[in-house]
Amino acid sequence: MEGCAKNAHAGNSWELDSIQRLSGQPQLVQRPETFVMGIELRANRTQPSTDQFSQLWTRFLAEQMQLELADSISAQRLYGLYTDYSCDCREYSLILATEVSSIDNPLEGMVGIAIPAGCYLRFAAEGAAADTAPKIWPQIWRYFEAAPYQRAFTADFELYEPQQTSIYIAVKACC
Repeated sequence: MEGCAKNAHAGNSWELDSIQRLSGQPQLVQRPETFVMGIELRANRTQPSTDQFSQLWTRFLAEQMQLELADSISAQRLYGLYTDYSCDCREYSLILATEVSSIDNPLEGMVGIAIPAGCYLRFAAEGAAADTAPKIWPQIWRYFEAAPYQRAFTADFELYEPQQTSIYIAVKACC
């Protein structure tokens, strides 16, 4: 997947505008394994569908799925997980989820997944608005054009907390 990092943003129509709320340079962090449970959509990077993403988020939030999970750790921490990348990085799974203590018994229509422990670059911005992450991603793509790190393409995720949005990108590095 070495070529994925250079072409990961090809075909995306988001403008590469600056984000003044972005909190400086990314931080290299070691993350423990984290269990999440939620709903999944298989997506294609060459045909981005913000409508599909929006519909999935609307469904997840309207049905308050994070509140239905008995094993939920915090219903106020929501995840947008990108995982199961195809070998050319064009297809991936998007899972909207919340952190849980166990993924042994997923509810009907939901998937449970373990976000692998490892090194991640954390990009953070103030605010929890749903439009924050799409504005951060172009800066992430630009960062990786000349970054000293290579993306691992194992699991990347957006973490939405009450006053902050963070995006964690798995990297091939030791912390």
